Amino acid sequence: WTPPEDYDWMSRDWYIKALEYDGLAYSDVFLDAIDDKPIIAISKPVYNQNNEFLGVVACDISMEKIVEIVEEAKVRDLGYSFLIDGTGNILAHPNYRYESGADIVNIDSITENIHSQLKETKTGEIKVELEGVRGILFYQPIENTDWIIGNFMSLMELNSNEWDMFNMFTTSLVISITIFTIFLYLQNKTILAPIVRLDEDIRSINVEENIGYRIPIDKKDPFLELRTSINLALDKTQEFFEQVEQDREELLAQHEELISSYNELAENIEQRKILEDRLRDLSYRDQLTGLYNRRFFDEEIKRLDKEEYLPISIIMADVNGLKLINDSFGHFTGDELLKSIANIIKKGIRENDIACRLSGDEFVIILPKTTEEEAEKVVNRFREMSYDRRFLKDMGIDIEISIAYGIGVKDRLDMDISQVIRKAEDYMYSRKLYEGPSMRSRTIETIVRTLYKKSKIEELHSKRVACFCRKMGIALGLPKDKVEELYTIGLLHDIGKIAVNEDILHKAGPLTEREWDSMKKHPEIGFRILSTVNDMSQMAKYILYHHEKYDGSGYPKGLKGEEIPLVSRIIAIADAYEAMSSDRPYRKALPPEQVMEELINNEGTQFDPEL
Repeated sequence: WTPPEDYDWMSRDWYIKALEYDGLAYSDVFLDAIDDKPIIAISKPVYNQNNEFLGVVACDISMEKIVEIVEEAKVRDLGYSFLIDGTGNILAHPNYRYESGADIVNIDSITENIHSQLKETKTGEIKVELEGVRGILFYQPIENTDWIIGNFMSLMELNSNEWDMFNMFTTSLVISITIFTIFLYLQNKTILAPIVRLDEDIRSINVEENIGYRIPIDKKDPFLELRTSINLALDKTQEFFEQVEQDREELLAQHEELISSYNELAENIEQRKILEDRLRDLSYRDQLTGLYNRRFFDEEIKRLDKEEYLPISIIMADVNGLKLINDSFGHFTGDELLKSIANIIKKGIRENDIACRLSGDEFVIILPKTTEEEAEKVVNRFREMSYDRRFLKDMGIDIEISIAYGIGVKDRLDMDISQVIRKAEDYMYSRKLYEGPSMRSRTIETIVRTLYKKSKIEELHSKRVACFCRKMGIALGLPKDKVEELYTIGLLHDIGKIAVNEDILHKAGPLTEREWDSMKKHPEIGFRILSTVNDMSQMAKYILYHHEKYDGSGYPKGLKGEEIPLVSRIIAIADAYEAMSSDRPYRKALPPEQVMEELINNEGTQFDPEL
């Protein structure tokens, strides 16, 4: 169900009650907008660490189960139970079933002014005539709500029997407790537990200490979209900090080039003018791609924001997975990717179109006198050229070019051009949200293939470690899905070595201190690579810690004992066993007896003694 544009969330009953009670609140019953079934809303206000109000979290709960419990509570032949809310609306009654489109019935329409009497006394018994039948009504409230449960029994059947009266009281009490228990269960399952988990995960975010941290993703979590959006925001934050550093270096390079160019100004006016023109062009150009820069874009968009250039179309473009490529293959490869994309844009635009690079992975194209349909054709040309090309094949790397696009159009003079640019940006980011994860998964497959091509030893090592992990999982009695996850983690545990120099991987002698420092970075690089894919975020943590030692002397964090995840402890044993029992450039494989002796000698120091 999509709410209308004028839909005001803050005017809803559940929102107002949450603020009034300043705690868990229950709305009055209303009919669901989709299937016209009776539902209620449970809501709770949310505050930050400084006790500042952030908003209200709410969920809708179907009344079907509660209605079923009340309607099945028969009291002899003529008696029955019913449930009403704080305004007297009937929530459950054996004679009033709400079909699709039916109006909600109030208890006062059955017996006049009975609701005010019940609400005033809260609990007790009264003689009353309901729908032509005289009898006794027992009633009491539902805890933590303004609802009332009633049990009615005819005088004819009651016959002043105290046992029947006790049964009536017991029935009311049981139904009341059952409904309250259902509410406790639903509020814990649908609101409290997910909020607590989300709060703990958000508190773990610390950009200064661990900029690569991403909150875990569970597809069954009610806050899946919020968690995904937070991770996307963390991705952009990390890209921003890295881009600031890269931009600083580029600006320094530009500054040095500008100074150098300025010092070369010749004495004659003609040569001076040529150099001035070159300086002006340098100040408007992005040094890496040759496209125009943000300064030129800002000036040009002001110049073109006139009626004579309408309609003006804006195409925003953002490279999917640039950070992953930089982490895996280095910034040189990332820069070559940006150059290739710039060439695609140059060939795809028309004569009067203006292409600019705004920041690290963002491009923008201004298209004067261009409709949205014509702008779509330009984007389709970009896509066709991207699909036909494979990147850096001569380097043994086969990377897909993936770009998210967004279009905004100004076709009236009274439209704000900045809002048009924002619309193009918003659409681009919505496309990136869906296209980015699949592209990152394909890039990881490329990374694994490239690593195996780079080193056959690493390929055999990873596959053997994966098999040993699977065997250990089976021996430990782990569930089948966990065993297969162990196998996958075993295959990927050294993916970070894609960033380690090939000469270091194949070196026959001992590593120098500098080479060893480079090698020790591979768990962190592997963590950053896998953290970009939501489904692999948990695996990334296991790979980060697979070189930790049980006594705390490992790396990168120096964890010890059960601080190290179980999966990481299993990989550590499988990794060491495979390394010792296989040939390496610097030594031959050890005999099986010596391998086992090494494992036993290092239990409690390097390895988990129980494993």
